[in-house]
Amino acid sequence: MDLIRKVLGWGILLSLGATSLVGAIMSVAFFQDSMIDAYTNKVPTQLTREVPPILDRTLQVFSKNPDILNDPNKQAWIQAISRSSMKPSEVFVKSGLKAWTEKELFSVLRELGELARGRSKAHGIKINYRPLHQALASPAIRAYAEDIFSKLPACSPEKTKEWQTAWLTLSANNPLPACSPGVVHVREGLDKLIAELKKKPLEEVIIQTAEARELVGGVALMRPLMWLVFFVPFVLLMIGGLVVSSTGARGFLMSIGFTLVISAGPMLLFSSMIQRAMVQFASSNAMESSLYRRAAIFSDKAAREIAELSLPVLRQMTQPLAVSVQQVSTWVFVVGMLTFVLSFLIAARRPRNAAEGEAVEVVRVIRRRR
Repeated sequence: MDLIRKVLGWGILLSLGATSLVGAIMSVAFFQDSMIDAYTNKVPTQLTREVPPILDRTLQVFSKNPDILNDPNKQAWIQAISRSSMKPSEVFVKSGLKAWTEKELFSVLRELGELARGRSKAHGIKINYRPLHQALASPAIRAYAEDIFSKLPACSPEKTKEWQTAWLTLSANNPLPACSPGVVHVREGLDKLIAELKKKPLEEVIIQTAEARELVGGVALMRPLMWLVFFVPFVLLMIGGLVVSSTGARGFLMSIGFTLVISAGPMLLFSSMIQRAMVQFASSNAMESSLYRRAAIFSDKAAREIAELSLPVLRQMTQPLAVSVQQVSTWVFVVGMLTFVLSFLIAARRPRNAAEGEAVEVVRVIRRRR
């Protein structure tokens, strides 16, 4: 009977208690201030630095291996872009796109982060597209486009008509033919695009004041309750510990401390390994199967090449989560170790008199016989 009780208790601790504890650690890790700050401030800055060079390397891979694209028309475009005298990363800086990203886009993300952390009063957030429009209509973008077209073969009369029709829609279903209709047509087409761009709104409200008020109110309500996700694991640990314990407080604390340690310890020690596994899964499985193959223009080789090139970006995006999990796991691990050590410091309760001692001994004998 004593063995069955202990098996049941440890089953509650290790199956239900430990599992719910891991879930609670992940839940709290997702909503820490460090996570919000990372994804609204640090990660965008790092991506701005990482993505343009990755685009350059991706273009080099495609230009050296044109067969990794299934579409001959896109193969020709990639070859023309790769022969341009400017790199995408250079255009990103010279056109002003980098400046707009750092000033306007990051400002919006920072404001969102302040609202999410409850450090700012509720207010509407808008994004300014004027610098973006200016960047897309800049001489750098125009020169880059004209340079790319100059690397393409001249269009035939039929292709020129096809090119003019496609230029009006610029959709994936009606792509531009890989040929140059001539400088005049290219410049006219760019002028039309810039004219259409000027019709777009210069500002856009992405969060209304009422929505921001709801966000701030929700954060104010949830933040004090965030740590309550540990309530269910706590109850399960209490139940499991009471079922397991047959030696009073010592066994109770020892079983709970042990469960806390074996739940948080692996997450603390192997969080970097877990991050690498997440990155590998995202790059080799999710991205390759759902994004690139559905595009129908990439071969399997292209999917693998792009997945490999995107690894630095994926590492940047998963690093804050790994750090946050480490932080929460450390607290749980420390509490578990202290509880486990405390169990050895508590002496087993001695009987108050001889009669109680004899009764305790009888109970022990009966348990052994069972």
